[in-house]
Amino acid sequence: NLATAVHEQGRYKEAEELFSQCLNAKKTRLGDAHPDTLNSMNNFAVALKQQGKYKEAEKLYRQCLDARKTLLGDAHPDTLGSMNNLAIAVNKQGREAVSPMPGGAKDCAWRSSS
Repeated sequence: NLATAVHEQGRYKEAEELFSQCLNAKKTRLGDAHPDTLNSMNNFAVALKQQGKYKEAEKLYRQCLDARKTLLGDAHPDTLGSMNNLAIAVNKQGREAVSPMPGGAKDCAWRSSS
């Protein structure tokens, strides 16, 4: 799609706007928890992260993770990808993500790394 093409060209601000429009349209047409809506939410968060807007990206990644856990389950690859994306956004803000993976995909705990 156009947003992805613009993003791949490094035009992140423009891609952010296009991804935002796409997300809003999918929420309206498909609902908040549809897999396509969640993919758009993730793409929008990626565009924010690429611009250093880690707090905004974190908020979207959290929403996406929560919805994917409910829709797909804790161990689904898309859920785990969302968990990874959230951990990166948290880490970029100077906090460390800790995930107890031996017992399965569980909620991550966050701590400051000083």
